[in-house]
Amino acid sequence: VVSLRKLRARRPFWGEVLSKPEIGARLKDKIAKEYTPEEIGTEARILKRLGLLPPELDYQQTILSLLMEQVAGFYDPDAGKLFIADWLDSSLQRPALAHEIQHALQDQHFNLNKLMKGLKDDSDAQLARSALVEGDGMGVMVEFMLAPMGQDLSALAKLPGGLSGMMEQGMAGQSPEFDKAPAILKKTLLFPYIEGLNFVAGVRMRQPWSKIDDVFRSPPVSTEQIL
Repeated sequence: VVSLRKLRARRPFWGEVLSKPEIGARLKDKIAKEYTPEEIGTEARILKRLGLLPPELDYQQTILSLLMEQVAGFYDPDAGKLFIADWLDSSLQRPALAHEIQHALQDQHFNLNKLMKGLKDDSDAQLARSALVEGDGMGVMVEFMLAPMGQDLSALAKLPGGLSGMMEQGMAGQSPEFDKAPAILKKTLLFPYIEGLNFVAGVRMRQPWSKIDDVFRSPPVSTEQIL
């Protein structure tokens, strides 16, 4: 990952393999640290009032179920530690690890907590910066998988139907929680990964990885800039 992304490791970081209950407990803890029950309830009421969620939906539980189903691993900047799911197929373990290692390198160079600080009340800016963070992780993961074939992110431009359609089709029938989720939650969940990767790939096809470092130093303020 260091060789591909050209960001050196400034200090050691640690990894751990977790079971589904252990990852669920950590996700619950992370949500509780970042949002109060009142904030979650307010967001749910707004989305329901706008007609984007059905009135009877348990918003917090739905979010947790979606994350539990989709997570392959995550990096915790508070702990300086990355976690990988123990149920991952062996073919997915190394790409997932590459993605999370890149998050650790991002944190060492650009301070992920500082990058996302103060954005709780500006969800559009928060989503835009998440797209930068996850798009960079996805870009490194894709190049990690393509490198043995002598290819890089430019190969994405040749995908029929686009990256978004390919990812959503790949999840169809494989992810029951995702399949039944309201459209607003699907789009919000996928945006940092799909549009973030499209954004990073658009830069990477013309510029070296160091240009993405410049974006971290002057990050996007709206999803419009990502799109």
